Amino acid sequence: MTFCPSCGAVQPDAARFCRACGTPIPETGNAGAGAAPPEPGSGAGETTPGLLSETERSAILDAEVQKYVGLGYRLVSRTATTARLMKPRGFNLGCAAIGCVLLLVGLIAYLIYYASKQGSTVFLTVDERGQVQVRFTGERPPGQVVVGPVAGGVAELTESGGIRCGACGRLNSQARTTCKSCGALLAVP
Repeated sequence: MTFCPSCGAVQPDAARFCRACGTPIPETGNAGAGAAPPEPGSGAGETTPGLLSETERSAILDAEVQKYVGLGYRLVSRTATTARLMKPRGFNLGCAAIGCVLLLVGLIAYLIYYASKQGSTVFLTVDERGQVQVRFTGERPPGQVVVGPVAGGVAELTESGGIRCGACGRLNSQARTTCKSCGALLAVP
């Protein structure tokens, strides 16, 4: 246990500065270890004429801290002679609105770019029997559509954009790859 040579406050053995007044603790091994704190009136901890004591400085600091707390600052840490205050940032609605608008503009620009890059895609698959199955995403070319291996026959792409199954004659949506009635695969040669 170590004592501050200036104010007499008890310090941990590894302390380099006094926690109460900030005075450097001598690094002479265990200097002050086991020594009693200075007696009042012995000269230790007393101020020099013209300088303020720690108690007087603390009172002045209290008044300054209260002034800044009244201005919206928040006390973060405090010692007898020092204080750290921070003013919390408020929510700025204007910056939030600008950020949302920029995010929305970026999203719209990306969607326009993505939509412009979307075209028709063809997926070709050869099954175990050697039959080619063709699947489209996007717009199908007009013309003949062949029904896959489940049923034989020729299907047509209608003017309305649907596919009429060649096996059962049902009108299917353009997005379907199999007939809703008979399950025949709809594919393009």
